[in-house]
Amino acid sequence: MTEVEFIYNGIPTIIQCNLTDKLENICLKFSTKMQIESKDLLFLHNGSQLNFDSELNQLKLNSEKIKILVYNSNNNVEKLSLKFNLKDINNIKYDIIIYFSLNLDIIAEYKDIFPKKLYKNSFSLEELKNKSKFFKIYDTVKESYNDIKSFLDQNTLFIQTKENSLSLGIKKQIGIAYDIIFLLKEEVPNLNDIVSELRKLNLENNNNEFNCKLMYLESKMINIENNNNELKLKNLNLEKKFNELEEKNNILEKKIIELYEKNKFILEKYNEIIGNKKINELFSNEIDEQNMLSKIQIFFDKPIKDINLIYKGFDRNIFFEKCAGKNNLLFLLKDKEGNEFGGFMSTKLEKNINDNLIIKDNNAFIFNVKNKKKFKVIKPENAISIQIGYLIAFGGSLYLGNDLYIRSNSSGGMNRKDNYGDIKYETSNGKSNFCISEFKVYHLNL
Repeated sequence: MTEVEFIYNGIPTIIQCNLTDKLENICLKFSTKMQIESKDLLFLHNGSQLNFDSELNQLKLNSEKIKILVYNSNNNVEKLSLKFNLKDINNIKYDIIIYFSLNLDIIAEYKDIFPKKLYKNSFSLEELKNKSKFFKIYDTVKESYNDIKSFLDQNTLFIQTKENSLSLGIKKQIGIAYDIIFLLKEEVPNLNDIVSELRKLNLENNNNEFNCKLMYLESKMINIENNNNELKLKNLNLEKKFNELEEKNNILEKKIIELYEKNKFILEKYNEIIGNKKINELFSNEIDEQNMLSKIQIFFDKPIKDINLIYKGFDRNIFFEKCAGKNNLLFLLKDKEGNEFGGFMSTKLEKNINDNLIIKDNNAFIFNVKNKKKFKVIKPENAISIQIGYLIAFGGSLYLGNDLYIRSNSSGGMNRKDNYGDIKYETSNGKSNFCISEFKVYHLNL
């Protein structure tokens, strides 16, 4: 089945047909559907009146949809077309016909050359409006007929040929100084038409001409056959490439699905981990503890079996809640410049929030991580000092100051030198006072 589009008064109507249907019967279907007497209608295809005795497949079919223009025979159809005889710059004669319907249809045909060459093209009103301001004033192509005819009568039409195309032009329309160019495409010759044309020649008087034209025809048929074979080969190659690409596409789709499933699983696990605060803290603490272990091992004479972060911050109550009652505590602080230093006590930290307390420790020391400096306790009886407002203090007495202290307001300092022997404040990078950005306590297993 194929579609025939009848256009009557600017309205398209589709009729479904077989290619073997007679044109007379197809047109009758249209007139019956439209409730119009077929005898009052004129049917045109490509500018020519239909031969009702022929079949649909005898038309030159260039697309799946066939367009047939329908006019009322009471109207003078000649008024809807313009005919000209022109010569191109090579002095070759052409018959030019311009049809005005829904589109502007132009046909140019060689006049005295065998086989005849035919050039055609169809231009919608929108295309014409883009070509020239002249057509912007019209709502239909038909409306432009009288105006175009008036300036074409002044011999303003010209024609040019180039390879397989032909250009039809209109010069300087009535006071308007610009041209309109219509590019026409060459129609592929129909061998049946060429044979019919050949039969019309006078074979007896033009035998040489006949042989020449016959040779041309045979050559043309061979070329067409060769082209057909080339197209078949190209089609096979394209089908092969298409199959290869389709197979690759299927493999890629399969891989994409596999990757999607894997990523989906990973994403689910990731969301599960992110949503579990305890696991996050465990990972974070484990990394922190390993880093800390590598930094402080040099300050101990024997390997550290295990290290655990038990407190960070500056809340004094929570500090004693987490750290009191434990021995082997490492106190690490980081100042605003990023320097890390602190101290170590081996004896048990006693909980004494509201009173002052001195703790003896024979193994206590203070240290600097970056400079790898360590200062052992000189006066063990004054090793550790617990005072109100302080988290921890190393050395000193309750009233005379400390060698190193950390206050609960994130400040710290060094104001004595006799308990640990850090004369130049090397522990705190030469500073007697400093601001603390981080304070952490680790419990060591020695």
